[in-house]
Amino acid sequence: MPRYVLVYTKKSRKKDVGRVVTYDKNGVIGIFHRKAPLTRELKEGMLVIAKVLSSKARNKNFYILWPVKIVDAEGIPPKYDKGLEVWGRPSYKALKRIKRIYRGDHSK
Repeated sequence: MPRYVLVYTKKSRKKDVGRVVTYDKNGVIGIFHRKAPLTRELKEGMLVIAKVLSSKARNKNFYILWPVKIVDAEGIPPKYDKGLEVWGRPSYKALKRIKRIYRGDHSK
């Protein structure tokens, strides 16, 4: 079964145009595969569901991610809802905000 993660995108430290990365809770870098069609659409501050292509045992400093879907106000599709790893606090907070809006609970 493929491993899917929910990540919040950030700019690359190298400031390369079009290079978007993400970081997990331990500071390991996730780099989006450049040949994936969805990678060209990614910008800073987006919530993305991605498939992990490389394992940490093979590359100790980073993961290679294949972006599958950009999460918007519609929420997470049921296909990815079970067993989805959430990387980092910004993605966790965005996920909670989306779930609250989806439920219709607008109270703080």
